[in-house]
Amino acid sequence: MQAKEVCEDCGKVFMAGPYAFLCPECRKKRLSEYAKRRKLNELGIAARRRKKEEMDT
Repeated sequence: MQAKEVCEDCGKVFMAGPYAFLCPECRKKRLSEYAKRRKLNELGIAARRRKKEEMDT
């Protein structure tokens, strides 16, 4: 069931489910900020590098 909701960040009206509080654009931006804060990209790069080294040996 979808209804019109107002984004908590930008105030834009969007169609959302019962637990959505952010429009898709703000959700994407916020998730990106969280990933940067937690340095998830760096962790992923390091993990891929280790896996590649394991496969090469």
